[in-house]
Amino acid sequence: MPRIAIQLPGVEVEDKVEVEVTVNGKRRKYAYRIEIFDWEDYAEPGDDRASCLTRIIRNYDRNRELVQIGEPTDREISIPFEQRLPLEAETQKIGGGMR
Repeated sequence: MPRIAIQLPGVEVEDKVEVEVTVNGKRRKYAYRIEIFDWEDYAEPGDDRASCLTRIIRNYDRNRELVQIGEPTDREISIPFEQRLPLEAETQKIGGGMR
């Protein structure tokens, strides 16, 4: 699926972002969740960050799909997830019908 990038203002832990797009007159709505994970909360003894990150993603909500991995800091990493299915199961024609 093609992707577009949208710059967001600063987000906080567990912010939810909804995006509505219109393509060829069909409207679709998508939901995203931005999570910020503290390394200390997920690391196990002897873990490197890659192992910790793999565990975070593998154990995350199965109804959400990884969008990208944010730039890590010494303390945390932000990861946006997308709801797997559009919020609106059916697309809608703008204006109520075909032209």
